[in-house]
Amino acid sequence: MKNWISPFLLLVSVVFASAQKPSLAPLPVNGFVTLEQIVGDFRTNPDAALQKYGGNIITVYGRVGQLERANDGQNVANIYLQEFQNPTPDVKAQFAPDAFRKGAQLQVSSDETQLIEVMTNSQGMVGQSTPFVVVNERVGIQGSFSGYQVGDIILKDCKKLSSAEVARLMPKQ
Repeated sequence: MKNWISPFLLLVSVVFASAQKPSLAPLPVNGFVTLEQIVGDFRTNPDAALQKYGGNIITVYGRVGQLERANDGQNVANIYLQEFQNPTPDVKAQFAPDAFRKGAQLQVSSDETQLIEVMTNSQGMVGQSTPFVVVNERVGIQGSFSGYQVGDIILKDCKKLSSAEVARLMPKQ
């Protein structure tokens, strides 16, 4: 009787271990993750990913997949970071008015590939216009992790980081 108990317990422990979801790598101290990392975390273990990112300010570096003007009264733009082959889940970065230059108006280009900051003078005359983000551009976006809703990893109060800021946060290889 004793001989069959040990193999049985081994089998039960192997089955139990394989049923557990994989653990996630910890969030780096500086909060920097790639789009592929955060999307992979939510694909493999959404519960653990919520624990990992919850309550943190994070920087996600990845490809701009689409953009839109926001219509929610608090945010003026949403930028979606998406993998090229797998657009969902994605990171929905919500930008408030203070994320842009003072006095800038935002426009989406007619082909919906650019979010443009348009400066106007005190008389309302259009001055300089500068692309803020362009679809397919790789950018670093920093924001407060807000949750995971309907396939969107939500970041609030976002700001776009400069190339130099991204380089400082990016792990050295």
